[in-house]
Amino acid sequence: MDGQQILNIRLENVPADMKSEISIRDKSSSQIAYVSASNPGDKVRLEKDVQGPGWFYIMVRDLNGKAYSEPYTITINAGASA
Repeated sequence: MDGQQILNIRLENVPADMKSEISIRDKSSSQIAYVSASNPGDKVRLEKDVQGPGWFYIMVRDLNGKAYSEPYTITINAGASA
């Protein structure tokens, strides 16, 4: 990533009882943005302006600490800021 970028992350098709959270972390593992579902099974979307180039980590987890074997869909897009 060069310059200012918009990072757009969507989590869809999550298990019905999963109350999900998306977190963006920097190279030192410090959280720079997060969003969580209001209800189990909800879609979650996180959009954040980030400064590049650099390392960014995306964490997806269940807020209740449960593990799931069912798949979910995560979509990640990065584009230039206006």
